[in-house]
Amino acid sequence: MSVSTYLLTYLLRVEPVVQVDELIQNAEREFSTSELPLEPTKAEMMLREHEASRSKVKQLLDCTANEGEEIVVRVRQQVSLVMGHCEI
Repeated sequence: MSVSTYLLTYLLRVEPVVQVDELIQNAEREFSTSELPLEPTKAEMMLREHEASRSKVKQLLDCTANEGEEIVVRVRQQVSLVMGHCEI
């Protein structure tokens, strides 16, 4: 696989980063506009919803970071191969 192919693959994987950003913005908007409940049960429910949102963001961010690391490793390997061929 060429470096340009890896670059294209990387660019195609920018979408998850956009998804993370949108998910964070939506959660911020949702929680900043909602009123804090006075009843403990409603507060606990809101806290669980917040934790679920945080968990989704973390999972998507972890997945995106892992994919990014894989791309970096592959590009470095490819660059090393190309540089090795150029020196011969």
